[in-house]
Amino acid sequence: MNAFAVSQIKIGVVGLGYVGLPLALSLAKSFPVFGYDCNRMRLNALHSNEDVTGEVSAQTLAASALTLIDDPAKLGKCDLFIVTV
Repeated sequence: MNAFAVSQIKIGVVGLGYVGLPLALSLAKSFPVFGYDCNRMRLNALHSNEDVTGEVSAQTLAASALTLIDDPAKLGKCDLFIVTV
């Protein structure tokens, strides 16, 4: 696999808590990343650039290319999964 193909790998991070959110944000700097969480309130807060765990700043959330999702069917686009629950 060449470098171009590797950079196009879509990653799904399941669980956006203390471990999952910082990991997903870090990976989103280099890869397309879908961050999945089933907690709708959590996702609403993240969409508003608020991390109630205090792990990530509002500025970091606002600047990220991370795609936040609550529909597991959208994970079907991913090539690689990391589960952090």
